[in-house]
Amino acid sequence: VNAAIDKVFHLRLVGDLSVRLMGGIADPNAPYSYLYDLRGTNGKSLEMEKNTVLLAADNTFQTMVANEFLADRYMALHVKHSFGTLLAKGKHFKPRPGVVYNAVVGALDRPQDHLGYTFRPLAQPFLEGGVVIDGIFSNLGVGAYYRHGAYAFDSSADNFVFKLTSSFVF
Repeated sequence: VNAAIDKVFHLRLVGDLSVRLMGGIADPNAPYSYLYDLRGTNGKSLEMEKNTVLLAADNTFQTMVANEFLADRYMALHVKHSFGTLLAKGKHFKPRPGVVYNAVVGALDRPQDHLGYTFRPLAQPFLEGGVVIDGIFSNLGVGAYYRHGAYAFDSSADNFVFKLTSSFVF
């Protein structure tokens, strides 16, 4: 079972606040492919160097490596506040700064049933925050994200992920 609630709050003179609350629950006896991998979009593996160009995706975990965590139930919160062109607006240069915050809690009852796969059960909340500037060059922008909390890496530099953003304004 999966469920999600999305809401965008248009705050006059402040920008847009986007909130997505999502969660799911699966049978704890289900095979690996029917459980939740929690939508990590950091393109590197835990063993690779950070030399790949990464593209940000809204409502995902920017600093979490794909398939890093596995859960049979979870609840995730994705928040993004875009200031739009309120802070800076030129004729051809219209950057849209914003802040993002993502958090997830979850659990995996039977990790022993999934031997041979590389993952960690999500025993504590996974937390990350970041700043983005969309629309620096046409539809392209940049984002910097920081992983913190229980799953932060020992080296502070390893917790940062930098990505390109792509957005379209209608």
